Amino acid sequence: MRGYLCVFWIVLSFNFPAVAFNSLVHEQIIKSVFQYLNTRKKVSPTTSKWLELGNYQNLHTQNQIERILIRSIIDVDYQPDLWMSAWYRSPFAGGQVKYLGMLTSLYHFLNVTKPGIFWDYDGYAYRHTDGTGNDAYLGMAGMKIRGDLSFPLGGRVYDDAHRRGLTYLGAYRHGFKGSEQDWQQLFFEGAAAQAVLPPSYVLGQMAYDAFLASKRAVKNKLEEWDSSLPVADGYIFLKKVKHHYWRQEIMGLPLALDSLGVTLHLLQDLAMPHHAQGLAGYCHPELEEIVDELVCNSEKIPDLSQYETGYFDVLSTSACQNLYEPELVDSIARSSTLVDMQNKLNIRDVFIDIAKRSAEWQFGKLDKKTMATRLPDGTVISGDNCDILRHKIVFDQAKFHYNMAVAYSLFVLEKAAQEWENLNLKK
Repeated sequence: MRGYLCVFWIVLSFNFPAVAFNSLVHEQIIKSVFQYLNTRKKVSPTTSKWLELGNYQNLHTQNQIERILIRSIIDVDYQPDLWMSAWYRSPFAGGQVKYLGMLTSLYHFLNVTKPGIFWDYDGYAYRHTDGTGNDAYLGMAGMKIRGDLSFPLGGRVYDDAHRRGLTYLGAYRHGFKGSEQDWQQLFFEGAAAQAVLPPSYVLGQMAYDAFLASKRAVKNKLEEWDSSLPVADGYIFLKKVKHHYWRQEIMGLPLALDSLGVTLHLLQDLAMPHHAQGLAGYCHPELEEIVDELVCNSEKIPDLSQYETGYFDVLSTSACQNLYEPELVDSIARSSTLVDMQNKLNIRDVFIDIAKRSAEWQFGKLDKKTMATRLPDGTVISGDNCDILRHKIVFDQAKFHYNMAVAYSLFVLEKAAQEWENLNLKK
């Protein structure tokens, strides 16, 4: 009986909530970007041309580029492209108790707090954490990453039913400093606790390259489909969670505009300090919930179920722009030497730049029982639990990180349009 209860407790806890900004906030960041473009900034000729092409459906109040980017950014978190197995359940690509969380979010980290082992900076790795809280999951006995089933790690797609909802960019090996034997040991032979996942800039660059390589769409197109996501639920059993996908093409714009959404999602995730420090715990999901409340100026967490099912209407979702501050966006952009339209866009450098600024907000413990956060100005707030985040100074810091995500997203979007158009003029 004791063994059964142990298994039940492990699976009950196994819900992978570390997804950086939740879908609602990702949506609002893009809405802030387009609000800025429409009201605050003299846009470049290229950006102006794109905005005109995106307004082809006058019946909608929302630009269709905005619509595509919101959809593609949100769907990044609902991909069954990282699989694990455990002695009690094999295989699974996510988990659900209170929240639905897919393992794919573990590709969304860039730990800039220490030199990397297998990349210049590593992605998520159990060995880089203290192994407590949410970070304890990969350290559980018998837990393995299934590289053979995870196509970004060089494996195959486990279930053909999921193929249509996946973006095939190849194995995330760019910049890997280890040997073939190291790769096999990390993802095919060793325990999950020994794995060091690729940093998010690898996927970000691959998605951006796919965007740049895409041709110009010759017609407007919209396709929709449903898929079932395989997750381990709180009752030990494997279950399927339905998710609705769609992708859109706009005549005259890149076919792979949705690939740019992948890059933007990963970039925005790094504005969440835990993702820049390789931490799934230390009040990571609690900070996400607070940002959800703040962005909508609400005293309770907004309902996120529409994003989990994929049946949200990006045209009618109420705007939650409480954190958006255009003057702060301008200030953040001016303070970075990389956020400059005169520079060539280097995804790796931009990702590292935002991550280093984000990681100035630190999380940890003063002792075994005391949670603490240190803000960039040196202020330390500590307490017994994550209620330490319920301080106005923390709210102000969250506003800074939100607008940092807006500023960097603006730069990448405008620079991407410029670079893609320049490439296509040469063809």
